[in-house]
Amino acid sequence: MVEFVKLPAQIHPKTIFRGWWVVAVGVLGQGFGTTALLFFALSVFITPLSAEFAWPVAQVASVTTLIAWTIVVASPLQGLLVDHFGVRRVLLPSSAVFAAGFASLYFLPPSLPVYCVVVVLLVLVGVGTYPASYAKAAAGWFDKRLGLAIGIVSAGSGLGATILPTLAQYWIAGHGWRSAFALLGGLSVLLTFVPALFLLRNHASDLQQGKDGLGTNVLSAKTVAAADWRGFTLRQVLTQKNFLCAAIAFLLLGAFTTGLLANQVPMLISFGHSAERAAHVQSAFGIALILGRLLGGYLLDRIFAPHLMIGFVVGPIIALLIYTTAPTGNIVFLCSFLVGLAIGAEADVMAYFIMMYFGRFAYGKIYGVLYSVFYFGAGAGTYVLAQALARWGGYAPGLWVLIGTALLACAALVCVDRHPRLPPQQIEA
Repeated sequence: MVEFVKLPAQIHPKTIFRGWWVVAVGVLGQGFGTTALLFFALSVFITPLSAEFAWPVAQVASVTTLIAWTIVVASPLQGLLVDHFGVRRVLLPSSAVFAAGFASLYFLPPSLPVYCVVVVLLVLVGVGTYPASYAKAAAGWFDKRLGLAIGIVSAGSGLGATILPTLAQYWIAGHGWRSAFALLGGLSVLLTFVPALFLLRNHASDLQQGKDGLGTNVLSAKTVAAADWRGFTLRQVLTQKNFLCAAIAFLLLGAFTTGLLANQVPMLISFGHSAERAAHVQSAFGIALILGRLLGGYLLDRIFAPHLMIGFVVGPIIALLIYTTAPTGNIVFLCSFLVGLAIGAEADVMAYFIMMYFGRFAYGKIYGVLYSVFYFGAGAGTYVLAQALARWGGYAPGLWVLIGTALLACAALVCVDRHPRLPPQQIEA
């Protein structure tokens, strides 16, 4: 039996729409959760771990490849979990256990295999905090302003990219790397688990509200939620041309952008920059990441998503061309900024693209598959740069490979149809 409830015509103008609190939870989760700590903070630990335990830098840096390829396996699982149980029930335990596990690296023994195993376990227990969870939560509260909401949520990773490298480097220099692991783990549970516990709800209808802060007249909460999630099933999507083009594009973009990001700090040190300066350059990347995600989210409601992504990719291609010359001046800040803009936009484009072209019915599963594809490419790109350093003693050959992948990604995006076609009603699995 359907239970009908009265939904307000609009939220009182003096109150903050609850959806913006959900967005705030997403900002903090993206900024200080699993992916932020593993990709933005962990790279700062490469040099001190190598120095302390006499591990080769290339091998320590290759742990990022292991992280990326573990995400490949775990992302589809995340999609299944959040579609079946809802975001809140998956995200809360995952964020708490991950933060505790990251802090436990304080006790890391001098064994590279043990380090690799612990990192893999961190990726797996943090599965509920991947970006798909926060994007799906935002989609439960926004419709007309969905692009902006996703952009703001995604900008949280830029916040982490700005703060975490500098904070980690500062703490390592003053208190050692073990203490830095404990600090970051504690910060993660405080800024991800606690806000989600009190503020995160899966859908506006959970609180008898309408999306975007507006309601309808007399509709049941269940009816509102069900009508909102029409779209294709995962099986149907896997055979569509638009999905295949997107999968190829994000595979190559993952190699191009994340491969560079994971190696940027040790690469700059190899160019002759100090560890402190390299961390500051990484923070400049974080500022650009915030701008890229906010700007990308704003423009997605106005510009065809694949063309927008192509425009953002031009900057990193220029940056990589400069990096092939092993620059030692301030131009590295510009290069890092250009890369940050593109990485900021790509997360927005992926989340928005899935919503517009495939619908919301199987959003978590589809996002999980594309996210896996993206991080498979990320692992490959990280591996290419690490092997370039090990084999040729420099990063230039690997950078040229990444430039080629960026051009191929643009070609795949050009092939996406201009107008998405969703089914007229929700399709049952």
